[in-house]
Amino acid sequence: YCVPIIFYKPGSDLKGIKHRIAQQIDIMPTILNYLNFDEPYIAFGNNLLDDSYESFAFNTNGSTYNLYMKDHILEMIDNKPIGFYNYKTDLFLENNLNGKEPELQSQMEDKLKAIIQTYNGRLIDNKMVVK
Repeated sequence: YCVPIIFYKPGSDLKGIKHRIAQQIDIMPTILNYLNFDEPYIAFGNNLLDDSYESFAFNTNGSTYNLYMKDHILEMIDNKPIGFYNYKTDLFLENNLNGKEPELQSQMEDKLKAIIQTYNGRLIDNKMVVK
């Protein structure tokens, strides 16, 4: 999905950012960073104005998890990859590259598993906020 977003503040130095993967959970860390908020907080997203990290997005529809990173989509069910696609060259996701780019796929699998584990652990232990 493509949803445009504009951060506007009269007289600010905010400028356009180049095309990158982003998601709605990136809004809070972006705004807090721009406001120089220096207290601890928990966010699964990242500051959209910081180019020092690899941008990514993830979502789930129940049992299926998807990670969007670089030009690829990784689809996993029960912590097992079932689909790996280059969404820029394969718009209809017809060419499953599962196992064909092992280094990138492994990196994406590890990242998605870490996100799932962190989210579930914090939810179960009721630790979604910093106390």
